[in-house]
Formats: sequence, C-alpha cells, structure tokens
Amino acid sequence: RVLGTVPSSNMLGAIVSLMIVHPVAIFFCSMRRYKLPALGILLLAFVTILGTKSRGVWLSSTIIFSYGLYQMFRIRFSALRSSIGVGWLLTFVLLVAFLIPGTTDRITREDNGSIMARAYMNQIAMNMIEAKPFIGFGWNNYTLYFHEYDDTAIGHSYLFPYVVHNGYLFVGVEYGLAAMFLILWIWLKVIRSTLRIRPRGMEYQQLMAFFFPWIFLGRMMQTPLYINNPITSLDAWYALAMCLLFKEWCDEEDQLRAKGGTPESIVNQV
Repeated sequence: RVLGTVPSSNMLGAIVSLMIVHPVAIFFCSMRRYKLPALGILLLAFVTILGTKSRGVWLSSTIIFSYGLYQMFRIRFSALRSSIGVGWLLTFVLLVAFLIPGTTDRITREDNGSIMARAYMNQIAMNMIEAKPFIGFGWNNYTLYFHEYDDTAIGHSYLFPYVVHNGYLFVGVEYGLAAMFLILWIWLKVIRSTLRIRPRGMEYQQLMAFFFPWIFLGRMMQTPLYINNPITSLDAWYALAMCLLFKEWCDEEDQLRAKGGTPESIVNQV
C-alpha cells in the first residue's frame, strides 16, 4: 500500500482526497491557464488514492465528487447531459481502478475480518468512555489502559494492540465527551454556513467555495473508519479555514457585483 511520509496509508488517502480540490477547481474553472499541469496532478492523485487501498476514501470520494461534478455540469448543461457526463467519468475511473492490480482483492477478499475487528475496537472504546466520560484518559494514553476495558470474546486489544480506528471515539476516550461534541459542533457549524447545493459559477474561487465543504463532508465520513485524531489533524483545520475563506471571497464579490462593480474592479478590491 502507498504510504508516503504520513503515519498510515488511510491518512495519506484522506489528505490527498482533501487537497485534490485545488487541481479539480483549476482544471474545470473558466481560467484557461494551468490546465495541463492540473490534469497531471489529478491523475497522480487518483493513482495515489488507489494505491493507498483506503476503502473509506474510495467510497467517500466517489460519492462526493460524483455529486459535485454533477452540480457543476448543471450550470451549463441539462440534468440528462450532466448525468451522462458524470456516468462516463465514473465508468472511466472504475475501468482504470479495476485494471490496477490489487483493487478487486482489496474490495472482495483482502482483510475480510476488518468489519468485525472495528466492532471490537469500538466496543472497547465505548467501555473506556463509559468509565471516564468527562475528562477522558489523557493525551496518548489510550493504549495504556485499554486492556483493562477489553471485554471482547477474543481479547481483541491483545491481538491488535493499537488505538481504535474511529476518530470520534478516539477523542472521546482521551479527551472526554465534551471535546468530542465540541469538535463535531465546530465542524457542523462551519459546514452549515458554507455548504451550497450548486456552485455560484465557474470561476476558480466559486468552485473552491463549492467543493471544499462537500469534500470536508467526505472527511467526516472517513473519520469513524480510521486511526486519526481530529484535534491534531492540521489538514482538517486547514480545510475548514478554506471553506470560510472562499465563502467570504465569493460573498464579497457578490456584494460588489450588486453595487455595479466591473469584473476588474471586483478582482482588485477582493
């Protein structure tokens, strides 16, 4: 599996699935420059995500980008043409994916006990949260105490001595339920204020303002599946900041247009 310089393949896939929004916006926006480099980066990012064999990233990225591309196409085309366009893109992606060795095995045969293993890990984490729901066990203390709360039939913590593959429960165990709900509240607050059903237009900043919140929703789908700590995930906080930044950029442009500003004056003032 492709790993890179981050702790796990799943984390690499999650980071790439967030950062891919930049070349996506550059490639599809109305700006004529940088199309070829953006396409090259998209292809490399696609191969990297496949190589991580991160099924959660595969699933969330497919759902989010299918929806996002459909809504982007709807700006210029009918619902039927947009559906056909997304369908062809998905067909191409799936064909390439299944031609790469190991993809089919990862879905059908490899790691068949993963679902049950995660259920055991979640069970242990829930026991720990029940024991200390308010203050938690402290930073990096999960594996110091989890054997004491392992009531699984197979003693899973001894067979797999690692932290729970669930970012939300990980925060709940180490920092308490207040921290877990605070993280969710911040995330949902930002998403609620920035999420749009359709892009405002095909300018670069408009596509960025549209795609970032949806891609972050994909990250929220990935969080209960992997080893990660949302509190210390700098890429997640970066993505939330980008959601707010590009929304404010587009809001300022809309206000200037409402006052009769020209495209040149809008760019200069923003």
